[in-house]
Amino acid sequence: MSAGLETLIVDSYARLCAARLDPRAHEQARQDMQAFWNEVEALGLPGLLTDYDGELERPEPTALAIAQATGYHCVPLPVVENMLARALLRKAGLEAPAGMLALGIVRDAELVEATGQAPLLQGHATVPWARHASHLVLAVQARQGEHVLLLAANAPGLAIEHGHNLAHEPRDRLRFERVQCLAQAALADCVEATSLETARYRAALMTGAAESALDMTVAYVNARSQFGKPLGKFQAVQQSLAVFAGEVTSALSACSLAFATSAPDWRTIAIAKMRADVAASVGCNAAHQAHGAIGVTAEYPLHLRTRRLWSWRTEDGSGASWARRLGRDFIARGADALWPAVTGLR
Repeated sequence: MSAGLETLIVDSYARLCAARLDPRAHEQARQDMQAFWNEVEALGLPGLLTDYDGELERPEPTALAIAQATGYHCVPLPVVENMLARALLRKAGLEAPAGMLALGIVRDAELVEATGQAPLLQGHATVPWARHASHLVLAVQARQGEHVLLLAANAPGLAIEHGHNLAHEPRDRLRFERVQCLAQAALADCVEATSLETARYRAALMTGAAESALDMTVAYVNARSQFGKPLGKFQAVQQSLAVFAGEVTSALSACSLAFATSAPDWRTIAIAKMRADVAASVGCNAAHQAHGAIGVTAEYPLHLRTRRLWSWRTEDGSGASWARRLGRDFIARGADALWPAVTGLR
């Protein structure tokens, strides 16, 4: 039953994305977010990590497939962010409100006690999709400890400055000036846990987008001819795409490892993000080289993939930052523990 339900969820989402996000309709879907979001909600995807107890043996494989499909189809909605926000609220023992949520991390914040009321939040953060959300779910690191907070997106004292990444996804800068919380709960290590989860799902999004760019490039070089034969028949093109395909396969494998358990070792997440970053770097170069001038035009949909990949490389920790953290950990273990540590990541 679990496998059948997983297939039904993933296939339904893939069909919705294919219908909604063909190259000509993508901009319309981005502008008409609410209608698209209603269809995503109808599939139950925002509650995938919280609402399928007893129906899915483990929601992580399904969530991985949904995240990869979101990246593959360049879905202009915070699907993954809403899954994670609702999971964080449940972990904190808080009820999730209806509607679209935005998930963020606030560091170096201040929680001001208010007599007979929930605390007031002072601080600032960059929160993806905040302008479109009805509520904000925040993992907060404050002098008083770590807390999970639920705030109304239109709360007094909350200022939202619109920003975006290279792919024009909302990355809004928020300032909290004594903002009243709707609900709050102390939750130790919620900031680190949220950082790891967002990095894990960012890697999944990247592998989906990289695989999509690869498929698009292979189709293009097989359809486009030069000097009397398809571009895909030239050895240099085949070599470039073979390297691209190898990096995508490596990233997919690393992602599968990071999603193999509900609470993965942070090292597997680091490796997944590192491999996804390499696939993005190699893949974007290969895709644009193969496409030539058409690949950089606004009308051709390759940029929907490559802009996201370029943007996501630096989000939720760059591959270089994860490599440094992983390297420091291996150095601290000592030379004799290196090989057991590497082979134990399974």
